Amino acid sequence: MLIFSALIFGAIHFYSSLYIVATFFSGLVYMVGYISRANISTKHAYWIIVAVHALNNLLIIGLHSLADLIPSS
Repeated sequence: MLIFSALIFGAIHFYSSLYIVATFFSGLVYMVGYISRANISTKHAYWIIVAVHALNNLLIIGLHSLADLIPSS
C-alpha cells in the first residue's frame, strides 16, 4: 500500500518524468509520516501531512521566487 500510494502521488504530479520520480519519494515520506501518526489519530495524521505538504509547497515557491531575483549573467 505504501508504494502504491507513493506511485499515485507521483503520477498526479506529471510535470516531467524527473518530477514524477522526485514526488514519488516525497510521497513515500508523506506516507511513512501518515502511517506513523495514524496509530495515534487518523484525523490528526491527515491534517499533519496536509500541513507538511503545504509548507513544502510554500518553501519551493519561496525558493523559486528568490531564484528569480538573482540576476543572470
